[in-house]
Amino acid sequence: MIERVQTDIAGLQAENEGDIPNNQLTQILNRYFIEVPSELLEETKLIAKEGGYEITWSEIYNKNIVGEPVTPPTFNPDTLEIGTSAKNTDKYGWKVKEYQVEKNETGCWRLFYQDTNYTYLISDNCIGDYCPSDMYTTVRDEKGELKYKTGKDVSTIGQKLNPTISSLFIESNETETIRATAWLTDTSDSSMWSKYKNADAVFAIGSPTAELFSASYNTMEEKEGIIEFTFDATSGDAGYRRKMDSDWLKTSHNYGIYNKSSNENWWLASPYAYSANGCLQVQGDSGRVNGSYCISNAAVRPIVCIQTATFNRNYTLIEN
Repeated sequence: MIERVQTDIAGLQAENEGDIPNNQLTQILNRYFIEVPSELLEETKLIAKEGGYEITWSEIYNKNIVGEPVTPPTFNPDTLEIGTSAKNTDKYGWKVKEYQVEKNETGCWRLFYQDTNYTYLISDNCIGDYCPSDMYTTVRDEKGELKYKTGKDVSTIGQKLNPTISSLFIESNETETIRATAWLTDTSDSSMWSKYKNADAVFAIGSPTAELFSASYNTMEEKEGIIEFTFDATSGDAGYRRKMDSDWLKTSHNYGIYNKSSNENWWLASPYAYSANGCLQVQGDSGRVNGSYCISNAAVRPIVCIQTATFNRNYTLIEN
């Protein structure tokens, strides 16, 4: 909480050459605290709207160093806990007005999932026609070695976003599903996903994971057809299975889940629990989530992550 308030204050200082207009400072504090007093003294106690925490004003800002910018919190993968504190769920699928990158192939970006720590945006369009095996069997690193060889090659962020299957991310696991997951969750600057980051994004990956997908879908206003994944460790290639194959996605939940431009299938950045198969796919033509052979092609819909405090300060959501 303290870090989020400090981030907003730091942004305000940057806009005002170090100064903090009182009315704007009060606006920031009113986002987070109940009944902010007009005069803030060192020992002033502020009660957080979320969680009811009691925070002393001096813990947030030292008036003796007016003009000194507060260092924003750094990105910490350990805080990527999905599904515990969803926010703005009635706006999932809304267009994010200011988010832009050099490539316009994404169409625009939409709010996919948000919690108190991070905000995830998804590309509006299905992009490309990719076969994971063309990536994890041919893409090489700067040393000329294959880039995606084992479960250890799944990025730290990719592992954090797939907590259910953390046991699979080991050096001895060389299955196709895991190497495909490594490709889709590659967060390195040299990955094909890095071009979708702007200055505020802390990372970009090729697609949402199963956890992120279900968190987004299941927090939509209508609760019919909730999607659930289970971890299957017994199949030839361990990974996710649909809990009930009879469950279908509600196509009325168009904006947050489906692309607006076409009905192409697109990958999820999580392994599918069947032998000789690749990652999960969202099948746009049938409204199902399923696995698919690695030899098949499907699109991606890149995901970018922005710290929520930064997102709230810099971006506007538009319902269209």
